[in-house]
Amino acid sequence: MKVSLVIPTHNKVGLLRRTLDSLGGQRTDGGFEAVVVDDGSTDGTGAFLESFRPGYPLIPVAGERNRGRAAARNRGLARVTGDLVVFLDDDMELDPGFLEAHRAFHAARSRAAGVGNVVNHPEVTRAPIDRYMSTRGAQKIRDRAPLPWKYFTTNNSSVRREDLEAVGGFDEGFVTYGFEDLELAWRLERERGLSFHFVPEARSHHIHPHSLEDVLEKKTLCGRSSLSYLFRKHPETRRALGYHRFDPPRLEDPLALNLTRLLYRTLLTRPVYTLVKPLARLPLGPVTFRVLDYLVQYHYLEGMKHPLPSPGEGSA
Repeated sequence: MKVSLVIPTHNKVGLLRRTLDSLGGQRTDGGFEAVVVDDGSTDGTGAFLESFRPGYPLIPVAGERNRGRAAARNRGLARVTGDLVVFLDDDMELDPGFLEAHRAFHAARSRAAGVGNVVNHPEVTRAPIDRYMSTRGAQKIRDRAPLPWKYFTTNNSSVRREDLEAVGGFDEGFVTYGFEDLELAWRLERERGLSFHFVPEARSHHIHPHSLEDVLEKKTLCGRSSLSYLFRKHPETRRALGYHRFDPPRLEDPLALNLTRLLYRTLLTRPVYTLVKPLARLPLGPVTFRVLDYLVQYHYLEGMKHPLPSPGEGSA
């Protein structure tokens, strides 16, 4: 089974070099290729890719303007030749057995997608926000199987090419950060019957530190654009992701749900936010993580109050 990596990149040439260097030690039955899609970078990424000569097949795909990660991945998918597609972000360093772990997972299963094991590189583990980000998604599921569809993420994951082609790839209506991978997972589960599983041996080390303000700014943008678009396209996902809890109370709904809504409407206010936010920078262990959960949700919801115009129907 040949493996094709699809790596979108935008203005991270230094981190991208480290990612591609770490691919040099990979070995997997059937071989592999790396398709790197330059999504309108202005930092010399294109020149680097044209001159880079690794010891494995590298297929650079140039783009004149930034169109977003969904469109970039679709352009990469159009160039792959492998049976298995591994999605990877451009700020990862890989364990030597990374690709073989993804391949072996799919060799043993059909109708499945693999979610890899993303951990922080030691150089980016100091801030509470970095430790928090490394505990989200699949890392929260201790028994490891199966994962909910909402934990599929394309910073480290694998899907058979035939399944991606059957659902039409990514929806290019997602033009800003976030949720294009969850929307793909929603369709893969419902249209192809795929289940999602954690692949602990497919470990990648995240080498790009976060800042609290950058993370929260992205969450607001997600709320305004990607999350709002997801809920317009698939209204069922609103309840599936728990956002019905933030609706106004309704007489016809259960009392417990309405009490939960009243609690959230009290807590998710600017005065409470102002009091809570400073705690996010303190090393308070689980308390800090609960604070960060609160801040992330607050910014998603604030963004959804002011949705951007629909980016239009996507290609899927």
